[in-house]
Amino acid sequence: MGIKSKIFISFLTVFVLYGGYYYGIPAVLNRSENVDFLKDYIKKEYGFNTEISNPKIKMGYLPAIWINADGFDILNDDNTSALSLKEIKTRIKLLPLIFNKAEISYFKADNLNIN
Repeated sequence: MGIKSKIFISFLTVFVLYGGYYYGIPAVLNRSENVDFLKDYIKKEYGFNTEISNPKIKMGYLPAIWINADGFDILNDDNTSALSLKEIKTRIKLLPLIFNKAEISYFKADNLNIN
């Protein structure tokens, strides 16, 4: 096998792996079952109800996860909104997340309402 073939195979392997990282992981994670899982997890760990509107997960060019949502609400016991955030955009570093530490490197919300 020549050097050109080895370079081509190496390039193709990196291209396929990066394509799986950039497009494959969000395709698996952007499902409605995962939103319900996240709501149940927050309820179990922290004891309050949440409402997440239209969340989308996108992988960054570098190892990071971008989470966008139209809205995030923390609800009272009577389902009224205690905290409301609109148009959220968050970047979480991926490598610390693998070791169970969430490092938020970017956070933006257009509207914040606290009741």
